Amino acid sequence: MSLKQKIQEDFKGAFKGQKQQEASTLKLLLSVLQLKEKEKKYQLINKEKMTSEQVEAKGDLFDDKDVLAIISGEMKKLRDALAEAKTASRDDLVKKAELEISILSKYLPQQLSAEEIKKIVQAAILATGAKDQKEMGKVLKEVLPKIQGAADSALVSSIVKEMLLEK
Repeated sequence: MSLKQKIQEDFKGAFKGQKQQEASTLKLLLSVLQLKEKEKKYQLINKEKMTSEQVEAKGDLFDDKDVLAIISGEMKKLRDALAEAKTASRDDLVKKAELEISILSKYLPQQLSAEEIKKIVQAAILATGAKDQKEMGKVLKEVLPKIQGAADSALVSSIVKEMLLEK
């Protein structure tokens, strides 16, 4: 079962079980996934010059890795909204954002610790031969695909910057 199918099944269960907040969050996620699929179909038809039949024959346009990237993006938006709600002292919005984050985090892989991220970054620095902060992009290009969804990219970026400054 793909990740998208699992989300759809969980949505049905939450909807039938009268879990309004969970159903609402999953419905929003499914609508974002549907929008991204439509964008991808549009891109394939107009830019790749495929026919709609060829696109339909491809089947699922997103694999689990793509779905994880979309969920990570939604989590980042929720974290930003949470920070905004905290600065505005809106406890109702803080609770809502925290609940939505906890619901979506079930679909992400186990988050890596800072030490695990540092090991991956160290290996990437050695592999790319990066010497200073100017080569941060090379290191991030090597690291981010390996940890996609398993760590916040802002945290990874700060660790890369810190490790390159130490050199």
